[in-house]
Amino acid sequence: MTDLCSDAGRSVLPKVTVAIPTRNRVAFLVQALDSVLAQTYENIEVIVSDNASEDDTWHKLQKYADERLITVRQQHDIGMVGNWNACLNIASGEFFILLSDDDYLQPAAIERMISVFLPSFQTLSIKRENIGIVYCRYRITDKSGELVGLSRRAPFLEDAKDLILFFFQSKRHLVPCATLFRTHDLRALSGYPVRNFPLGADAYAWMNIVLQRGYAFFIDEQLSNYRVHCSNVTRQVDISMWLEDNRVLARMVTEYFQDQSDFDYVAKINTSIKSFNARIASGLINQAVFSGSITRGLGVKKYFDFWPYFSSLGGLIIFVTGLAKILVPNAVIQKFRSSKKHALAMRRSS
Repeated sequence: MTDLCSDAGRSVLPKVTVAIPTRNRVAFLVQALDSVLAQTYENIEVIVSDNASEDDTWHKLQKYADERLITVRQQHDIGMVGNWNACLNIASGEFFILLSDDDYLQPAAIERMISVFLPSFQTLSIKRENIGIVYCRYRITDKSGELVGLSRRAPFLEDAKDLILFFFQSKRHLVPCATLFRTHDLRALSGYPVRNFPLGADAYAWMNIVLQRGYAFFIDEQLSNYRVHCSNVTRQVDISMWLEDNRVLARMVTEYFQDQSDFDYVAKINTSIKSFNARIASGLINQAVFSGSITRGLGVKKYFDFWPYFSSLGGLIIFVTGLAKILVPNAVIQKFRSSKKHALAMRRSS
């Protein structure tokens, strides 16, 4: 296998564009940018598009002296997805990864993900052109960078049908900072959709590309870091926007498979989206409560406001569980979990 970091290998390796769209988050941006410039894979370009920030972002960017770095300043706010496309429009790399300004990469992230697309990667049972995306496992951190969870594992090679179905069943988790595309494939979609999917633009992109190419490749290594905090742009919006985006994404998929007369698969997607939206609604409500954005009382009210999404059997379980997390003190929940683990351990030992 070619040494990706050797002088011999460097000249033939494809360029990867790492796009960092940013707005008013200079403290997080520094960590994101530094993590990219420290990559072990050197044939990269880094595009930072400052979306009319009002903080010290532009001044801080001018202090970087790295020939791989391209900085662009938007004169007015062009929106989150508009800023993604601003990066894509000037990308010169053959491959493209979108890194939010509050996320960051492990040093070998690009090297490990791009390796799947290289001729030296010998473990594929399919043609390389049939791989739509490469994505990896990622760490979920809080605003301080402390680990709060890990994304789920997946098969190393999975076809489009299984990946999308399991996504709507919450068994596959993909985020932009852990997903590598061919730049051409994104541009063939005319970039990320600005209007139809204001929050699900990334899912729209990878779903379409995997459907067209056939497969996704998963790397079971924690190569990226996805930060969860109350100032995430996508966590400040109305819950109904999330649910509508998910519904439209599901409709896009069902229309694709209806055209292929795969009605069994369409039925599975339609069933899965109901529980998927129930989980999304519950998660967003609870995050708002625990971050202090809303009171517990308002959180309870929101559960009832979104009751139609919890009206199935699976949704009812999510409804009760989510409410309990709000209403029952954490100490009681922890005690219950400890008792449950103890009972399980006793049962296994007997």
